[in-house]
Amino acid sequence: MTAQIIDISGDLRFPAPIANIIADVAYQMHLPKDAVIGPGRTRPLVQARAAVVWLSRELIEASNGMLGRALGDRRHGVIETAYQTAARLRERDANFRRRTDQLRDHYRNLQED
Repeated sequence: MTAQIIDISGDLRFPAPIANIIADVAYQMHLPKDAVIGPGRTRPLVQARAAVVWLSRELIEASNGMLGRALGDRRHGVIETAYQTAARLRERDANFRRRTDQLRDHYRNLQED
C-alpha cells in the first residue's frame, strides 16, 4: 500500500509547506516522493525523512504531529528520532549538511523576495 501525501499546506506559513519540502528533498536525493512517505526503511529513505523533518522544523516550525501526518502517519517518537538523526548527519556527513543547507537557503531566499 502506497501512502498519500496529505495536503496540509493550509496549516503552514508560506513559502515552505511540508509537501514542497518532501518533493524537493526527494528530488535532491534522487528518490520518488511516494517512497519518502512510504514504509521503506532503507538508509536513503531514512536520511530523506530526516532531512524533511529538519528542514520543516528550521523553516516553518512544523510540529511532530504535522510532520507525522505528512510523512505517512508516522508517530511522534519516529519524527523526533528523525530530527535527532538529521542533527547527527549534519555533524558527520558533509554531503547531507550541504544538501540540507542548500534547501534551507533556497526557501529562505524565497521569503526575502
